[in-house]
Amino acid sequence: MAELIPADLVTPGVNDERSRAFAATLSAILGNFQTSALLIQDPLTVDAKLLPIMTIELGMSDFMTPGLLETHVRQLLARAPDIHAMTGTVAGVRRALGALGVTVDWVQWWQNQPPGQHDTHEVVAYINNHLFDGQEALLTSETQYAVLRVIRAVQRWSQEINFKLGVGFAASAGLVGVVQTATILKPSAQAVTAMPEARIGAVSTAAAAHVLRPSANATSQHPLAALAAFVGCSSVQFISASMDART
Repeated sequence: MAELIPADLVTPGVNDERSRAFAATLSAILGNFQTSALLIQDPLTVDAKLLPIMTIELGMSDFMTPGLLETHVRQLLARAPDIHAMTGTVAGVRRALGALGVTVDWVQWWQNQPPGQHDTHEVVAYINNHLFDGQEALLTSETQYAVLRVIRAVQRWSQEINFKLGVGFAASAGLVGVVQTATILKPSAQAVTAMPEARIGAVSTAAAAHVLRPSANATSQHPLAALAAFVGCSSVQFISASMDART
């Protein structure tokens, strides 16, 4: 391979052993340098070692929870321009959570009958896949934190959001959701103990779509009580609900 900086390019006035060695070293360095490394890369295909740099460059540090699966990191980075453009909107939150495979039911105050208190929102986010490696359960404290972190990074802070975290997935028997009240982001932002790990599998055999949420009070026997035991809640409150399949 020809030298990038030939020795005869060193001007006569400084053509000594030191200058020639410097030119040869610089030539070797530049010869191995890939100029494509200076270009904006596609987050979906870039080398994984560049993801931390891209996170900073794209202003996405506030969205990233340590340990988040690489797939979700790449999706967040790929959606960064849209997310930043839509920050402070419901569409922005949906776009960001979509990178984690999270779907959202969002009811604004004026959509309630009668209308609720101004600028209050009821949000249910459904986890459809694992966010961290090595976890068998979907509803974990780490998952709850990761979802809340994304919402905090995108939401408009004048909004008071009553937030619930749940599991939602399509099955031949319908959609089954396990919903956990996670926290109210504004104004108190109090932490809530994570729901016992809900293992997904046999839940899909349920004959209808229901929502489960933790309850401090004991409830009467229900036809889907076995489902509650499977989820791991010692006491649950059953709420009739119809939900569209989420993909």
